[in-house]
Amino acid sequence: QREVHGSATVWQLAHQHRSNRGYRVTDHIEVRDLQPTTAMRAQQLAREYLERDSNENIEWQLDTIYLPVWEGDVVELYVPDGQEGYTGLRKCLVKSVSLSLDGAMPMKLTLKETSNVEEEEVQ
Repeated sequence: QREVHGSATVWQLAHQHRSNRGYRVTDHIEVRDLQPTTAMRAQQLAREYLERDSNENIEWQLDTIYLPVWEGDVVELYVPDGQEGYTGLRKCLVKSVSLSLDGAMPMKLTLKETSNVEEEEVQ
């Protein structure tokens, strides 16, 4: 029997990094049948687990005048300024819509971010 270790750390400028979050989050996963049983495979698996678990569930709430969008639609939201890493073009799913039929027909939208469009273009 042989014990092999692998570890992965979030990139320092990522939103999940301890310097941005204020605390460290760790997870310990024990793999019984690692094939091949090498440190390189353990390291690769650790990076895969980190990438899988590092996705943020970002939601945007905004008030606007009437737009022809409904729950389930996919939209692109442009965020011109704000905290680093949250600006630019964002791909979102319309999670909820609240429409008022008075006056200019104001809407309240909740958008759930699916991925960053600019990151998709780089890959």
